Amino acid sequence: MAPALGILEALRSKRVSEASLGQVVQSLRHQIGAAYGGRDLLSAATKFLWLLHRDTAVIYDSRVRKALGSPYADYDAYLGRWRAGYARCEGAIRSACTSLPSKTVSLSCGNAVSEGEIEDIAAQEWFRRRVFDIHLWRRGAP
Repeated sequence: MAPALGILEALRSKRVSEASLGQVVQSLRHQIGAAYGGRDLLSAATKFLWLLHRDTAVIYDSRVRKALGSPYADYDAYLGRWRAGYARCEGAIRSACTSLPSKTVSLSCGNAVSEGEIEDIAAQEWFRRRVFDIHLWRRGAP
């Protein structure tokens, strides 16, 4: 993991915006790929980037790509379709996340998580975006 960690450390302080995301992912996928035998590591690059910039990063996943009908390994096309789909579903996702705390506390083991803690997480953009990812991931299942 040392090569990936070194590459990611350089990204830690870098500002990643919605506008620069595609370019950052392209660079990262090639840097990490070069460090690991010249492979195309698009999915891994987006997952690593998400760990550092989860509010901005959009994870590339083969099942999500299938659900979106996006061309293979074309992150820009994937990103465009993902963003358009999220925009269409954003209201429903916000509504579902708003009702999540009252439904989830009863499912937590011994109420180890408070309703307020769940509410705080469910209100965050990164969480709502992952809800959309999971929806797409399930749609892209074989």
